Amino acid sequence: MSATKSQYADRHREIAGVLLLLVTALLFLALVTDGHKGDVRRSLSNFTEIPNFLGVAGAAVAGVLSMLVGPAAHVIYVPMLLWGIMLVQHRRFDRVPTRLLGLVLMTGSAAALCHMDLTPGASGATQGGAFGAFVADQLVPLFGLAGSNIIAGTFAIIGILLATEFLIVRAAILLYNLARMVVRWTAALLEALAAVWSDWRHYRVEDRATRRHDLDTG
Repeated sequence: MSATKSQYADRHREIAGVLLLLVTALLFLALVTDGHKGDVRRSLSNFTEIPNFLGVAGAAVAGVLSMLVGPAAHVIYVPMLLWGIMLVQHRRFDRVPTRLLGLVLMTGSAAALCHMDLTPGASGATQGGAFGAFVADQLVPLFGLAGSNIIAGTFAIIGILLATEFLIVRAAILLYNLARMVVRWTAALLEALAAVWSDWRHYRVEDRATRRHDLDTG
């Protein structure tokens, strides 16, 4: 009986994962095929007439997200993709409210960073959308541009930790092992190149000596 329940649970995870991957793919297509290329300046009169691969629905989704968070909308489908893969692999998908909070923190922080670092001063356009502009307007007067970037970046990292299975310690260990591997491979490559160079020089010396000997005996 328990095995049957486990199979049902796995099947439900697979179905949920496939549906989530479908939504992720549709969101990705809506954003990358947006006729305004993520520009937050849009006219509400022809809101759904902007060219989009997914038609009216895609134009509406891309338009709303672009006006709210600007280019930071592309952050949304990354954790969604990871969640879908987790479900398809029958991995336990828990902490749903916490993960959603992490997604909001990631997207909001990215929008604030876009507004602070990508918005041209003279144009008046807010590259982080309405939400990014709101957050940045609260932070910059209090902490300055540099401090606000640090705060937004910190909250973005917190959002990643909440929304995904990413762990800083595990990532640090992985990067350390990767660096050791790169150093080891580089050392081995340099050693091999040095050996080839030494053999080539030895061959050249012997070849010159042979030619000189042939000339002397000839």
